[in-house]
Amino acid sequence: MALNYGTSPQAWELQYRHLWSTNNPPTPMEKATIWRDVANARYTIALLQNRLGLCRMLLAPIRRLPLETLGRIFELSVTDYRGIDKAGVVKLCLVCKAWWRAAQLTHSLWTDVSVDRPVPLDGVLNWLKRAGALPKTLRFSTQDNCPNAPPVICEGHYLWWGESDDEADDDDAGSADEGVANFESVEDDDASPPQRCKLAEAQLLEYLTDEVPLDHLRITPPSPMCIRGFLLSPEPRFTEAISWTTLRSLELNMRFCHLWPESEHDPATSMFNHLPPSLLSLSIDLPRKENLAEFDDAGTLIYIPASTLGRLISFKIRCDWDGPQIATLLQHCERLEDLTVEYLTCSNDRDGQEWTGEPDFPERYSLPPQIRLPHLRTFVADGIPASAANTVLHFLSVPALVSITVTVNASDDAAGEEEYEDHPARDFLQSLGLFSPHPPDAPTLHSLTIGEAWESLSFPLTPIAFMDIALDLASLKRLVLHEVQYPEDPFLAMRLYMESQRVQLLPRLEYLEFDGVPSDTFPLESFFHFLQSRCNQHISSWSGCSVVPRDSLQMVVLRLTGEDDVFRNAYYSSPLLPSIRKRGVSVELYLSY
Repeated sequence: MALNYGTSPQAWELQYRHLWSTNNPPTPMEKATIWRDVANARYTIALLQNRLGLCRMLLAPIRRLPLETLGRIFELSVTDYRGIDKAGVVKLCLVCKAWWRAAQLTHSLWTDVSVDRPVPLDGVLNWLKRAGALPKTLRFSTQDNCPNAPPVICEGHYLWWGESDDEADDDDAGSADEGVANFESVEDDDASPPQRCKLAEAQLLEYLTDEVPLDHLRITPPSPMCIRGFLLSPEPRFTEAISWTTLRSLELNMRFCHLWPESEHDPATSMFNHLPPSLLSLSIDLPRKENLAEFDDAGTLIYIPASTLGRLISFKIRCDWDGPQIATLLQHCERLEDLTVEYLTCSNDRDGQEWTGEPDFPERYSLPPQIRLPHLRTFVADGIPASAANTVLHFLSVPALVSITVTVNASDDAAGEEEYEDHPARDFLQSLGLFSPHPPDAPTLHSLTIGEAWESLSFPLTPIAFMDIALDLASLKRLVLHEVQYPEDPFLAMRLYMESQRVQLLPRLEYLEFDGVPSDTFPLESFFHFLQSRCNQHISSWSGCSVVPRDSLQMVVLRLTGEDDVFRNAYYSSPLLPSIRKRGVSVELYLSY
C-alpha cells in the first residue's frame, strides 16, 4: 500500500525517529520495511510522473495551434529537394482528425504528384483537386535520382529491339542513330511483338484532362524516343484537351538518355514542333554527349519553333554539347525574364565553347552579332568554361538585368589559383558590359552571386576585380561570393579609396556573404576595417542633419571551410566587431555548407 506523503508524513517520520537522531544501523525487520517503503515511493512517483505527463500533453501548445499554422509545419516537414513526399503527407493525415483537417486546408501539400507506373485516374485527380486554385504539377520519372544507378532502358524503344541476340552481339559498335533506324525498320515485325513504352504504360495522357488543368508537367524518360512518341500522340482527345493546350510549364529531363533520335536533325520532323502552344516556361536537360555514341555535338542543333521560343517568359537549358545550340535558341527568346544556362562542361574539356571566340562566328553559325534580351531580369550562368569565360556569351545584351549568378568550371589538370590571375567570372561579367571600359549595360543590377556552395575549384579575387564590383555595380543590394581565394588584400584598397575620395562604396548593399572562407588567407582584420570605414562614410555623408538614416547594410555572413580555433578567436576578440554591430550591422560566423 502506497503511503500518502501529502497528508500524513509524520507517521512515517516517527516510525524511524530513533534512526534519524543516531548512526545506528536498522534492524533486519526495519531494513525490510524501509525497502518496502522505497518500492512504494517509486511506484507512487511513477504514477505521479505519468499523470504529470498526461496533464502536460493536454496542455501542449500544439493543441492550440491554428490549423493553418499546423499545415505550414506539415509542408516544411515533407518537402525536400525533390518536392513533396506524398507518403509523408499520407502518414500525417492518418495521425488524427485534426491533422487530417489541417492537411486538407493546406492546399500546397497536394499540388505535386508523381506517376511512374499506371495509377488510377481518380486517385491522381482527387489528390490534385485538393490543391484548389494553386498551380498543379504532374511528374513522370523512371529514375531514382541516384547518380550511380544503372540507366533505365525503355523496352519499347530499346536500341537493338527486334534483332536476335547474335545480330546484336555482332554489331555492338553501332551508333545510337543507327539503332533508332533499326527500331523503326522492324516496327511491323510480327515475329517480335513490341514492348510497351514506359511512358505509354504510365498512361500519362489520361491525366491531362480538362477536369483538373495542369500548370507544370515534368517528364524524365529513359529515351528521347519516349518523349517523341508522347508529343506525337495521334489521340485527338490528348492534342485537343484544354489541359494540354493551356499548359504553361514543361520540363523535359533527358540527361540519362543514351541516344539522340535521327529525326531531330531535321527541323521539319523535330518533336519540339508539337510542344503545347501555351507554354510560358520551358526546361530542357539534354543527354550527356559522353553517353551518345559517334555523336557530333558541335554540328547537332536543337530545333524548337521560333514561335514557341518567342512566347517563353522562363527558359532553362542544361547541355554539355560544344556548339551553338544555346545561342541558336536564345536569338528567338525576346520575351524572356528568367534564363538559366548550364553548360556542364566536362572537367577534362579545356576547350569548351571556344567557337564563341572566333571573329566570324555570327556568319559561320547564322547568328546575329548581338542577341538582345530586353526583358531579362534573372540570369543563372552555370558551368561557364574558364578558358572561354570572356566570350562564351559575350553576344548577349541584358539591359534590364536585376539578378545574376555565375559559376565557372575549370579542368582538373589546370591549377585554378595558379593559371588564372583573376577570377574568370570577372571576365564573364565584363563581357556582358557590366564593367569598364564598356558602359554599364545593367545599372539596375541588385543581386550578384559568384560560384556555388559545393564548388571544388576556387579562383583568386584580386583588388581590381573587387573594385570593379564596388564602383560599376553601385546598385547592388546582395553580394555573395563562394569559394574564392585572396592572394592580396582586396578590402584595403576599397577602404583607402573610400577614405581618400570620401565616398561610400556599395551604398545600397543590404546583404554580404563570403562562403568557403579560407582561414589562412582571408584578411579578417582588414575586412572589419572596411566595414567600419563604410559605416563612417555613411555617417559623414549625412553630417549636419539632425537625423541620420540607417545604413542599408543589414547582414554580413562569413562561412569557414572548416573548424579553425585561431580564426574564431581572432574573430570574437576583434575590437572592431562590437562597434560594427552597434551601427546596426549583424555580423555572423558559420561553417560552410
